Amino acid sequence: MWGYRLILATMLFLVSACGVQSYQGQYVPVGVPESGGRPAVKIRGAEKKQVIDALIADGIARGYSVRTASDYLIVLGQPAQGMAAMVLFGTGHSPTPETRLLYSVSQIDGGILVVGTGGIVSNPGTGLEHMTDLTEGQFAMQVQTLLDGIRVRLER
Repeated sequence: MWGYRLILATMLFLVSACGVQSYQGQYVPVGVPESGGRPAVKIRGAEKKQVIDALIADGIARGYSVRTASDYLIVLGQPAQGMAAMVLFGTGHSPTPETRLLYSVSQIDGGILVVGTGGIVSNPGTGLEHMTDLTEGQFAMQVQTLLDGIRVRLER
């Protein structure tokens, strides 16, 4: 069984590597030094609850389910799409991995800071969960675009 997975994973990697763009270093958003190099926005003129509600509503509209939400952390998840994700991240305990978005929300001088991270979780919902961080490259740009859209909608 593992030999089959290894051969399939190697073939998928070799085929997908033909069209992959190379990213140098980590994605660093411009103008939000507090983010630690992750996708982030600073939203001015909005209440923290408005920002949290907008992040949750946007996630639900994109097919995510709320895993947990508090005043400081929002975790959204959905089953990972595609055979490659299932082969590379699925396990005997749970063959379907989960894509997760995590948003850290905090009140800072000048507005609300939202920092986004994300990844693929193996064994979701079990004590054996393991998240592979995807917060760089193309995924980071997608999260940054999402956060920029929310900022534009909420800023006054």
